[in-house]
Amino acid sequence: LYLSGSRASELIEVLPDVFHTTALGPQAGAASAFKLAFAGFNKGLVALFLEVMGAGAVAGRPDELLRCLREFYPGTVETLERLLPSYPLHAARRAEEMDELARWLSSEGRDPAVAGAAGDVLRRAAARGLDGARRWTFAEALAALAIAPRNDDDAAAKS
Repeated sequence: LYLSGSRASELIEVLPDVFHTTALGPQAGAASAFKLAFAGFNKGLVALFLEVMGAGAVAGRPDELLRCLREFYPGTVETLERLLPSYPLHAARRAEEMDELARWLSSEGRDPAVAGAAGDVLRRAAARGLDGARRWTFAEALAALAIAPRNDDDAAAKS
C-alpha cells in the first residue's frame, strides 16, 4: 500500500501488521502518481508484447518468437503469462488507464508517446469483442489478441 500526504506516516504506523506500506512523502497525489506509473508499465508491457507477437505472426514465426522471448526474458514472459488472460475482459478499461497516464504525463510537461500508443493497441484488443466471462488461457488470449489478423473493428477502434 503506497500512501502520500501530510498524514501518511501516521497511517503507516497503524497498519504495519495489516499491509506492507510505504510512505511516498507529504505531497498529496504522490501515491496516485506512483500507481499510475506502475500500472502504466504493466499495461504498456502487455501492449508491446501484443504488437511484437503480431509481428511474429506476420513473419510466420510466432512460436519461435515466443520461444526466444522466454529464453531471453523468462521473468518478463512469466509476468505476461499471468497478465494476458485477463485482457479479453479488461482491455477497454486498461486502454482508458493508459489514456489517464498519457493525460497526467502531458500535464507534467512530458511526452506521453508510448502511453498513447499502448492505449491504441489495447483499444484494438478490446474491439475484438472477446467473451470476457470466459476463462482464457495465455495461449488462447495470445492467439485472439495478437496473432489473429486485424479486422474491420480493429481499424474502426483506431480512428
